Amino acid sequence: MVLMFFSASVSVFMEARVGPQFLNHFVWIHLLSFVTLYTVPTSINHVRKMRIKAHRRGMLILYFAGIIVAGIFTFAPWRYLHELFFGA
Repeated sequence: MVLMFFSASVSVFMEARVGPQFLNHFVWIHLLSFVTLYTVPTSINHVRKMRIKAHRRGMLILYFAGIIVAGIFTFAPWRYLHELFFGA
């Protein structure tokens, strides 16, 4: 969780150079970083207050948005890893 939070906070400062941008800096993938930056601290707070169901829901959101959705779009046909794994 710490590494996901760190990588999300670093990615906010990385300028997007591919695809349509908004605010001359961000693209749609940055939304996943903002979800991570919100979900990690709130989930930790839920555990401290013994709200286990809310923590579990936050972790499921983080897992789905941060790993599954980002992983799917990593292998999109216009991306480098798609070309590397599946050929041109």
